[in-house]
Amino acid sequence: MPHQDPPSTLRAPETPEIKERRRQARGLLLIAFAVLAASVLRAGVHRVFTTGWWHLW
Repeated sequence: MPHQDPPSTLRAPETPEIKERRRQARGLLLIAFAVLAASVLRAGVHRVFTTGWWHLW
């Protein structure tokens, strides 16, 4: 029996708001990555990520 894709009517249509949220999320991630990369290039990895930087307390 051949595989059939579900009808496209079962998927919710993407609204303009959903598309805008995705673009905003991608943009914010891109900005965060750019800031991190600039910080590492300017100060060096060992100054940006000091020993134990991942500990919360």
